[in-house]
Amino acid sequence: MDAIKAAQNYINRIVTDVGGLKALLLDDETMGMISLVYSRTTILEKEVFLIDRLDNDKREKMPHLKCVVFVRPTQRNITLLEKELKVAQSKARYTEYHLFFTNTVEREWLAKLAQADENELVKQVQEYYADYYAINREVFTLGIPSVLSELQAPGKPTFDRMAQGILSVLLAMKRRPYLRYQAQSQDQICEQLGRSVQAAIQKEHELFNFGIKDSCLLLIMDRSEDPVTPLLTQWTYQAMIHEFFKINNNRVILPSKKKDDPSSSSSSYDPQQPTEGEQKDKQADNEVVLSCEYDHFFNKNLYCNWGDLCLNIKQFVDEFKAQQNTTSNISSVEDLKNFMHKFPEFKKMGGNVSKHVNLVGAISEEVKQRGLLEISVVEQEIACDNDKQTHYNNLAMLLSKQDPPIAPQDALRLVLLFVLRYEKTCKKDIPHLMQLLEDAGVPPEQTKLVDTMLGFAGAAKRNCDLFGKEGIVKEGFKIIRGLAKGFNDVENVYTQHEPLIKTLLNQIMKAKLREEFFPYHERMRPASKDWRPKEIVLFVVGGASYEEVLFVNAYNDPSNKNNSVNADDGKKGKEKFDVKVLLGSTRMLNSVDFMEEVSYLKQDSIC
Repeated sequence: MDAIKAAQNYINRIVTDVGGLKALLLDDETMGMISLVYSRTTILEKEVFLIDRLDNDKREKMPHLKCVVFVRPTQRNITLLEKELKVAQSKARYTEYHLFFTNTVEREWLAKLAQADENELVKQVQEYYADYYAINREVFTLGIPSVLSELQAPGKPTFDRMAQGILSVLLAMKRRPYLRYQAQSQDQICEQLGRSVQAAIQKEHELFNFGIKDSCLLLIMDRSEDPVTPLLTQWTYQAMIHEFFKINNNRVILPSKKKDDPSSSSSSYDPQQPTEGEQKDKQADNEVVLSCEYDHFFNKNLYCNWGDLCLNIKQFVDEFKAQQNTTSNISSVEDLKNFMHKFPEFKKMGGNVSKHVNLVGAISEEVKQRGLLEISVVEQEIACDNDKQTHYNNLAMLLSKQDPPIAPQDALRLVLLFVLRYEKTCKKDIPHLMQLLEDAGVPPEQTKLVDTMLGFAGAAKRNCDLFGKEGIVKEGFKIIRGLAKGFNDVENVYTQHEPLIKTLLNQIMKAKLREEFFPYHERMRPASKDWRPKEIVLFVVGGASYEEVLFVNAYNDPSNKNNSVNADDGKKGKEKFDVKVLLGSTRMLNSVDFMEEVSYLKQDSIC
């Protein structure tokens, strides 16, 4: 199951099956979806003369071109297509139209298009199931900015978009899975989503007649089941970039100048302001493009930890310098000829070196400015060990630190981790922690997030016992004991924590994930209780983190030397799992996104 390859196959068929010069019309979402898997240059090489948006009314008339339309099947796009087609033949912008939708299309919409096509300009209508954003080969998202703000009305577009996206991925991978979902979730959204997916599969049963033996499991879980992972500082390359600067459709905007005050960090949390992804940065020169497909260094170092990354970037610079030296030794026409032949590759390497040096430099500045090495140790101790007094003392010391002062978003993250960990015993400490947060520059309205977080993802809201004795232990379901490892069991104190999904996946592969907490859908369950899947599609409602991506990659590619984590239990004699995992979510989170998402909730809606 390869999210990028599946999307590429569809896009390649779209631009190659229609021969001759053509225009490619996209909507806002398919523009982003294509940009993740295909470069503009590659598309233009397929006789695509023009790439434009369907909603651009100022498009010129080009009757010598064919038109390929690749859009999501939405009411707005259908209306735009009706308007595009319902013109006199002499006024048609293109000589013919080929319509490709990213998902299944309602019959009444097809009827509307047929009625609008009075001049028979449409030559074909196809459903190509690429209705998702392929982040990495093992990760996809649906580009949904917020789920919690829509939970009170599951019939709204956000809920439908999740069901449509999951359906598209299953069709793209040609899988008809068994289905499990988290029994207890916010407004039972996991169960509702599971039933919606099952109903869609039943409705489109002919599309799912793949003739393949059932070996796949779809598991739907909620972000509230593991609120710890997205709050932690990340220490691998892709995760750090997203944590500090956000990756938006493979694009990253670096800060334009050094910041003197850590509280002015580009990642600062402020629910009163638009998110960074919604802001237009006026300095386009600071934008860099990252792609697993077209950037070898990035692809190789996605999952590298910070220490190894610094060594690898130095080696990358040294390799470029060595090539630079060879260009200074041109002494003959033959040398010049060889140089010109290699120049495009040399220029591309120079651009990549500059890009990644700037990225690593910006990350280093962020780590230094915010004192994240010191903060991360305390985070990991809180997440992985059980020593309340020590953790409280260390936390209070960091919150009171003045040189340099702790950034407000880091102070808030630490307090949230502490109250989640010691929820049952820290009530008397909360007033002092609230005062320390205000002293650290966290506005009073943001400190309310402490209570909101407990209402959203406290022990009473979770099926799993994340913290052993401090949580509400569901008998027989202590599946996350690995989180409580001490320092003696790990090599790196900054990466002790292991996300919940690792243990969930291991439990599935041992056929030990209990049905009372993650039941099967009654119409999509295996005959045997001991059934073990060969493939797992794990969908997280509310967003996934890049730490979780790291562990999914460990399952899929255990030989990856640049990924230091283990997918199995890591003990001798333990079973090794032969399973492929595809991680999906509504979006990719960083800590600021997660806190902002939870802040949408009101206490009366979660208590």
